[in-house]
Amino acid sequence: ELGEIEAAIARLPGVLQAVVAAADGATGRRLAAYVVPAVPGEDLATDGLRQALAEHLPEHMVPGVWMLLPALPLSPNGKVDRRALPAVEARQERAAYVAPASGLERSIAALWQEVLGLDRVGINESFFDLGGHSLSMMKLQGLLAERLGREVPMVDLFSSPTVGSLARLLAQTGEDAAAPSPEAREEREADQIEVGKARIEKLRRARRVVDV
Repeated sequence: ELGEIEAAIARLPGVLQAVVAAADGATGRRLAAYVVPAVPGEDLATDGLRQALAEHLPEHMVPGVWMLLPALPLSPNGKVDRRALPAVEARQERAAYVAPASGLERSIAALWQEVLGLDRVGINESFFDLGGHSLSMMKLQGLLAERLGREVPMVDLFSSPTVGSLARLLAQTGEDAAAPSPEAREEREADQIEVGKARIEKLRRARRVVDV
């Protein structure tokens, strides 16, 4: 499986070489992609690479961590020395924290915190840089549908990997995706039940009239 992923990444534009390694993290098994740009020193957009790969491979085969390297470490016999690859934990520091401002941003950030096991999430931090992977993104997708009533395709989640970008995407649909409070949900469900009871009673009365 790792070889298939590596081959798919190596075929992406701008990529010279790629190695994929699996590591166990706090959120489960994670895949890390180590990429050497075709043009030395080029700062490839890893989010773009991740999104492009998601168009060719299933979600569980898309690495959540991406690192750009000037070259792959080699052993004396010329093969890739996987033990010399940077540790997954040795990633760049988190982006400067910017607190969610709108109700929609706060709702999305709360879901991220639940899925990733974090105390706080800024609007500019990447889901994948925070430890997310394809399986945790599928969990996030389910929570968005369950809590916010929003069915978000995986391709949109991959292309909007920050709270801010996802909030903008959802806002563009013209729907208010702020999470309803438990009280509001219960009230709405109670109203639906009352409407149903009224319809049943109306049918019963109509039947009595017909019987007479």
